[in-house]
Amino acid sequence: MMAGQGDIRTWQEDFYLELHQHPEVSHHENATARKVAERLKQAGFQVHSGVGGTGVVGALRNGDGPTVLLRAGMDALPVRDGDDAALEGDGVLGQHRPGKPHPAAAHGNRPANDVP
Repeated sequence: MMAGQGDIRTWQEDFYLELHQHPEVSHHENATARKVAERLKQAGFQVHSGVGGTGVVGALRNGDGPTVLLRAGMDALPVRDGDDAALEGDGVLGQHRPGKPHPAAAHGNRPANDVP
């Protein structure tokens, strides 16, 4: 079960950083939705894009039985610059400059009151 875990973790970390370096605010998550849909398709999911605008639904069929639903938000909130250089990105609100608003995803989704 643990075989290949290192490979999975590497692409997950890369994907996480990629998404957080290019955050998009609500109803503008076009690139994010496209990337998520691609990953779901690669994993064998049936993908429906454009749900509610920019939403993505992935269905993995496994015969009869219980159904599991997982929901994840993809949007970022505009907040002030912090000090997390690894997650600095170019978000839809423009280039990041100290003290200027930009999406919260660049801060690893920390609460707004936790961002300096």
